[in-house]
Amino acid sequence: MEVVVELQKQIRNNQKSKNQTIQIITISLRNSNFYVEIICTKAVVAADQSENQQIMNALQWFCFQEENIYNLNKNAESVVKSYDQILEGIRKLLKSCLIYIRTDSFKFLYIIQTTASLSKVIFSFHMLKKNRFMKCDLQQEFLDISDELIQNMEIEKNDLIQWKSIFS
Repeated sequence: MEVVVELQKQIRNNQKSKNQTIQIITISLRNSNFYVEIICTKAVVAADQSENQQIMNALQWFCFQEENIYNLNKNAESVVKSYDQILEGIRKLLKSCLIYIRTDSFKFLYIIQTTASLSKVIFSFHMLKKNRFMKCDLQQEFLDISDELIQNMEIEKNDLIQWKSIFS
């Protein structure tokens, strides 16, 4: 009898824990829009010290969300609910990279890492859904942004090589 009571307690605790995890994920998703907007809208004024601090706080917030993103991927319902929001966040972050690649390579790197982390949710969504195709226009936009980023990375690489040769 005691074993049954103990098992019932464990089940209730597990359910509470699961509900708390879902609540944390939901709150994190709501907050992610706020931080995506900071990173994207402040990109053009990132040299300003106060703006820079807000951007760094937003990037740091995403770094601290790794566990929540991991937990989100384990919950099929949350993955489906968050798909559009996360996809839009990735799109905005990648577009902001077109500015950060020229102005701040450190922030550029962290934003790319953040989009890679968020992309795991998109991958999970496509694995869960039978009809798992991204809209063609959105695919094309991602390809265009990627092509432009590749071109800009090549330019930055060449600039670094040129600077290195000047100071060598």
